[in-house]
Amino acid sequence: MIDMNAMLSDDMDLIDGLETITYTPRASATPVLVENVLRRNITYNEIKKSNGDIQSSDVRFHAKLSLINLPQLGDMIEDGIATYTILNIRRDTLNTRWRFVCRDLAIAENLNTIAHIILITFAESVTGFDEPIYSYYKKNVRAKLTKTDSSKETEDGQVRQDGMKTLTLELTEELKPNKHIIEDVAGNFYRIQSSMNIDELGKLPSYECDLTEISTQII
Repeated sequence: MIDMNAMLSDDMDLIDGLETITYTPRASATPVLVENVLRRNITYNEIKKSNGDIQSSDVRFHAKLSLINLPQLGDMIEDGIATYTILNIRRDTLNTRWRFVCRDLAIAENLNTIAHIILITFAESVTGFDEPIYSYYKKNVRAKLTKTDSSKETEDGQVRQDGMKTLTLELTEELKPNKHIIEDVAGNFYRIQSSMNIDELGKLPSYECDLTEISTQII
């Protein structure tokens, strides 16, 4: 008896245009290389039937079922150029392969600049007081900087803009207000006040920040 599942699975190795990707589970953040992955563009019918859940810039990846163990929404695929977030998963081709609909969130969020993440640690100085030490934690993170539409009322009843900015970053981990500072391409430093969209599927994390200064050199 012919094993149709095995034949269909083996056919994946014979298709032209297969590529090797890096697959990173959201839970463990441990990347693995996956070979013989097939990439396909999203079709008009898929977009039409999705009620807005699928965009024309999304990408479909197909991989052998045996190569990826229990994929989850929010897992990431990297192709060496872009990073895609998995927004939809299903089994395809008689349960022989995974079918992932993925989105490059950097494109979806219109990230148009870069930022550097600075880590703040403390060490005891010669005077016995803890002093901050600033070091680059991650450089050249894709980002978008926008002005926050907010205002504050002063004691004399005047309304003024508070100068807050919103920074959206292509970064999976959450930054902490007392642990990280963000630097833009112009050399401005931003102190984190609050965060949004942390661990929200299909969205990149954003941070409300205000301008700050660093008194010592960054190492």
